[in-house]
Amino acid sequence: MGNWNQILSEINESDSNEVRRRYLKKLNEKTNRNTVCYYSGWLQKTGARFSNITSITDDDKAGFMSCFHGLDTSLGLDLLLHSPGGGVSATESLIYYIRAMFGDDIRVFVPQIAMSGGTLLALTGKEIWMGKHSNLGPIDPQFGSIPAVTLIEEFRRAHDEIVEEPTKLKVWTPILSRISPALLTMAQQAIELSSAVAVNAMTNGMFRNQVDGEQKALEIAEQLTNADMHKEHARHIHSEDLKRMGLNIKNLESDDGLQDAVLSVHHAFLIMLAQSEVAKIIENHEGSAFMKTV
Repeated sequence: MGNWNQILSEINESDSNEVRRRYLKKLNEKTNRNTVCYYSGWLQKTGARFSNITSITDDDKAGFMSCFHGLDTSLGLDLLLHSPGGGVSATESLIYYIRAMFGDDIRVFVPQIAMSGGTLLALTGKEIWMGKHSNLGPIDPQFGSIPAVTLIEEFRRAHDEIVEEPTKLKVWTPILSRISPALLTMAQQAIELSSAVAVNAMTNGMFRNQVDGEQKALEIAEQLTNADMHKEHARHIHSEDLKRMGLNIKNLESDDGLQDAVLSVHHAFLIMLAQSEVAKIIENHEGSAFMKTV
């Protein structure tokens, strides 16, 4: 297995696709499980003009369908995940499809970052493998750059202050004029949907057949959607904090061979995303791939 510089040297001297697929096949041979990578190039392709390509969308279903075709699903799935997130409904649909194909025999590996909808996808796993350098993120839905929960809390704050001191209505009127009742309803529904998707993912996987599984899932979802706890949507949550929340987190460092194999694949994918016009790739251990380019 190789570190970043070794793999970069291999790619520069050979072919990026050949090197990446060789390391992906080595990981599959080590685990004897179906191995699929879902990688976004949002760290390399930055800015609003790339967001629809790098985010989770309904188009990704075609990529997973292509990569699952012909696999022996009885061998389970190891999903390597690197994503900024995306639409909650699109993410929910992907979770449903992945679960329909592999049941609860799904392990998720997060070699670096899976945020927002990427975190929701990670919750599909019966276990989530992370390194000391890995992060998940909050799953509180956003309206543009504004958290849905912030809209609701701002309205409640205004209500309480005006009730206590009616003269504050003049101060709040310009602010409240931008918050319509419909927007508040949408914000509340978005929060409920994100939480419901998370709870469903965990109760059908990580906590399946546990008597208190649904309660555990509800408590974790509450923490992951808690904007007051995380302060910002881009907050990076480390593995030890996720363990304290109650998630089944496995340490990559506990298995040197597995860690080397996973990180070698990770480096190969990131180098490819940095050196090419590929903005997103879904690829399996047999070399079947679905790519979106800029």
